[in-house]
Amino acid sequence: MSGPAAEYLRGYAEHPDRRAALDAFTLETWLLARSRRLHAAYLEEFSGAPMKEPVRRHLEGWDGLVEHAYLAFRRVDRGRAEPPGLFERAAAALRGDTAVFGAGAAVREVVASVLGIDESALTAGKLTDRPEFNSIRMVEVVEILEERFAVEFAPADLVPENLQSIEGLCSLLNRALDRE
Repeated sequence: MSGPAAEYLRGYAEHPDRRAALDAFTLETWLLARSRRLHAAYLEEFSGAPMKEPVRRHLEGWDGLVEHAYLAFRRVDRGRAEPPGLFERAAAALRGDTAVFGAGAAVREVVASVLGIDESALTAGKLTDRPEFNSIRMVEVVEILEERFAVEFAPADLVPENLQSIEGLCSLLNRALDRE
């Protein structure tokens, strides 16, 4: 992960006072998880549609992160070693926000529509693992995203590794939106 989120996490991961860092990180993680739950509830209320399964799974991931952070803080507070993987898990949760709440929600909707499947069937990993996905569908997804968001993807970004996963497509779209 790079950019502001990486800098944010690095500040906690590399802070010399582990107790103070984990104390603050635990509170912030709880607040971040809570804000996402409230946002999801708002979206559910606003749309009138039930919460989608990818959103529910993402919120469960945030809940797990909160528990992990609290456990890490409590262990360090008692003079014990912190469990590994906390900041990697936090990075994954932050990346997932884009896929669930940001442009990613639109990307998921477009991909599901082009593939003719329900959004809940889209899982992490390569779209190329899905039998419905092929190069023609990949081009359709790109064209629809460019049209819907009134952007033009940079030619250098139009490489298979950017187009074969929801995360890659979200990154591609976010870069294009940042240039606008």
